[in-house]
Amino acid sequence: MTVAQILILVGSILIFLLVIFMLSREKTSIFDLLKGIVQVFRNGKTETSEGKFSVLDLLAFIVAPLGIGFAIIFCFSFSPSSDFLVAIMSALSTLFAILLGFIGILFGKKGDNGLVQKLIDETMTALLGAMLMALLSFCLFLLIAAGISSTLAVQIISSFGIGLAISCLMFVLLVVKRIYVLYSSKK
Repeated sequence: MTVAQILILVGSILIFLLVIFMLSREKTSIFDLLKGIVQVFRNGKTETSEGKFSVLDLLAFIVAPLGIGFAIIFCFSFSPSSDFLVAIMSALSTLFAILLGFIGILFGKKGDNGLVQKLIDETMTALLGAMLMALLSFCLFLLIAAGISSTLAVQIISSFGIGLAISCLMFVLLVVKRIYVLYSSKK
């Protein structure tokens, strides 16, 4: 191992530890949001008050999009060009702005009963989860655009970036459906 490779390894470990430190701080912790996202995967139609965890929802919203991302990159040998990165980062920025608008719509909303309020709260959590995934995907694509030289690293980061972007779109579809349910129940 050369000195440059050792420095890159040590630098990567330090950056990873700094990111973990930043995300574990009380004011910037995303762990409560992640727990809330898991709560969105609970089935509200079961008899228990908490509901039963839906493995199919976890597969549809997290595992399948990441699998699709890896399939696009590794099975179809897709290599993201700089034009693709610019286009996807522009789309994610626009999506992020739209999600902020949805939050503005839902922020002051109060439910008539416990079920409607739970639906509003879960929709807000799904919105925040979609924003987090869009932000992470944007950061991953920005990392690629910065010019990583390792082909394998670009492929792995691209796979996660595409998977997170698809997962973000799945959460946006969930939010749109729930907003429709909220507003159609008022009629």
